[in-house]
Amino acid sequence: MKRLVTAGQPEGAVMAARRSGRGLALRARFTWLGALLTKPQAKLTELKAYSKELRAKFTELRAYSKELRAKFTELKAPAMLLLALVSSDATAQQFDQVGSNQIHYAAIETTFIADEVATRFGLERRPGLGMVTVSVLDANGESRNVAVDGSIADLNGRQPRPLAFRRLREASGGISSIATFPIDYAAPMRFQLDVQLDRNASPHPVSFIQRFYRDE
Repeated sequence: MKRLVTAGQPEGAVMAARRSGRGLALRARFTWLGALLTKPQAKLTELKAYSKELRAKFTELRAYSKELRAKFTELKAPAMLLLALVSSDATAQQFDQVGSNQIHYAAIETTFIADEVATRFGLERRPGLGMVTVSVLDANGESRNVAVDGSIADLNGRQPRPLAFRRLREASGGISSIATFPIDYAAPMRFQLDVQLDRNASPHPVSFIQRFYRDE
């Protein structure tokens, strides 16, 4: 078979030109394929970096959440001591805001005290025996060690009986002052408390009335 040769151009030059053209085409295709492969790799690298950033943010948020939980526990621990003394169906606690201090107080029948709490603090539980509890929290929610005194009487303030307070301390730092008293189911009882917030000032008076009902 005869080979076709371009006029005025040697056969070797034609073949070289063809090979060069094929080489350029192949290189162009490889460049195109390389660009296609590079794009997913770049995206994958970008996603890996973003995933690493998200993990770092998550770790940071988890550490912050742990710090908040610790702070919440620290602030609420003193108040929780007062709440732990009673069952969920006992009389709700009350408080007076005095400056930056909160005076939390409650009067309950000792049968409402949870068994484990009574055992831990050596508290007597029986019908007809009441307990008044007082806790003082400062502006930071931390428990204050203050002196508490007081008495109970009828609605007219007659026949006052003194209350002998003692302190309960939790390992977390919570402090409550408690005193027991015999319950009068026949009529409401008036509680008159004196809370010594400042040693150089008169005690702050706390007065409240509560009616107890016999558990049938």
